Amino acid sequence: MAKKSATYSAKTDTHAEHKHLFGSSGNSDFIVNMTPEGTHKLCGIYSIIAMLLVALSSVPYYISKAVGTGSDYMMLRTENNETLIFLIMTLLIASGFIGMLIFMIACVKREVVIGRNKALLLFALSLVSSVISTIASADRGTAFYGYLDRDEGLVSLVGYLGFFTIGICLTDADWRRRAANTVIGIGTVNAVMGILQSIPALSKWIPSYYNYLFLGYKSSVRVAEYFNAYAAYDASYAADGFTCSPFALAAMLTIASAFAVNKAAHTDKTASRIVCLICTGIMSGAAIVTQTFPAMLGVGCVLLVTLITSAASKSGKTAVITSALALAAAGCIAAGIVLTDNFRMSNEQIIFTDSFERLGIAFNAHTEHDDSIYSALWYDGTLVFKEYPVIGVGPDNWGAMYMNGYGMETDRTYNEVFDTAITRGAIGAVIYLAIIILTFGKACRLLKAACTGKADKAVGIGAFTAFLCFFIQSMFNTTSVCSTPYFYFTIGLIWSYEALNRLFPKKKAEN
Repeated sequence: MAKKSATYSAKTDTHAEHKHLFGSSGNSDFIVNMTPEGTHKLCGIYSIIAMLLVALSSVPYYISKAVGTGSDYMMLRTENNETLIFLIMTLLIASGFIGMLIFMIACVKREVVIGRNKALLLFALSLVSSVISTIASADRGTAFYGYLDRDEGLVSLVGYLGFFTIGICLTDADWRRRAANTVIGIGTVNAVMGILQSIPALSKWIPSYYNYLFLGYKSSVRVAEYFNAYAAYDASYAADGFTCSPFALAAMLTIASAFAVNKAAHTDKTASRIVCLICTGIMSGAAIVTQTFPAMLGVGCVLLVTLITSAASKSGKTAVITSALALAAAGCIAAGIVLTDNFRMSNEQIIFTDSFERLGIAFNAHTEHDDSIYSALWYDGTLVFKEYPVIGVGPDNWGAMYMNGYGMETDRTYNEVFDTAITRGAIGAVIYLAIIILTFGKACRLLKAACTGKADKAVGIGAFTAFLCFFIQSMFNTTSVCSTPYFYFTIGLIWSYEALNRLFPKKKAEN
């Protein structure tokens, strides 16, 4: 006879006297009674909500720019703006914290097995390292909350880790695809906004903080588009979307374009292919009008890597042709911008506009750089790292980085590894690199699985491409509360494929 399935009974429940987390008994605890499909839905829906919260959190910041001034050159670093940037950080932290709770539920439901993911300890060590750097910093308040409009202190780093946990909970293929589509949508909306910001005729209606770029102080600049009481500005109209910085938009476009072009290459639906190709083209154009090197490097690498992986994955001629078409379209867009004399590279001007005007730091410290701005920033960073080599100056602690004028002119070196070393010391940088190296190994296994049909090609290869190309461009970029969460989400998404078991288990040696 078939054995009757067990049903819940308070009489047989040895833990009936204990209160459950969500209910007074095991029968009313929705976590205990949640089905695998319900767990997937919970994790998937929340991942989409979290990303949308971060994406929408900066909109009030731009509304304040639109209604607050009639002067395009003004950056409006006001108390209202500081409050609105704090709102972005708050929503990031809240989303990340709730993401950690969702992660705990996923562990309870065995969607993520901690015992098979001992490398998660690296993220705990990263958090401990950040806490130590914060406690040891000269300004604990700044290290904890972040500096002014940057707001990238310890609490924001916790928010980033929360987005990693959100990503690793996505163990269902359908919800992975929906989450990837959300990233594509967010990237496309920001790209459209960025392109509109780059059109001078629309500057009165489309808010942007980078219409006019800071060139230098009045005494050192002879030719400029605009002079005010103390400084000179150049009319540039660099695109920043809703990310508060062209460099942050560069990072976001790198990730979003990776998912978009890979979906275009590997989808079976013609309509989806066309839509994703259009999105990729829009993001390629937006990358150029950011006027930043990392944007062009990141999206360019995405298109090239996708073409290579499409050929290597043996997905057929359609995938290769689609990838080649996306690359060719980006080339045509770039050529059109260059031939119409609208191409500009404004790395240094944007960096100092961000630091001097929007953030209001290092007043009267700017000097012209005849060589590469990156080499100058990295040299200054070296001086600071030598003073604080072990645990760093503390997250976002620009006051210590400045070192009374002998350190850094800005609050970032625009090299992610270098910035980590300066703020969290050699210990923090080593842990960060260990996470990157370990994730790269997982990403390579995911690429192999996608190419052999063991994983979804569009999302799997898209995640591999997004991770690789983001890290490449991050060597010339810095973190931001408006873009970095998507990188940590991508890392989590890569780890989700091995949340239960390794994709390609190691073979035991025969005796």
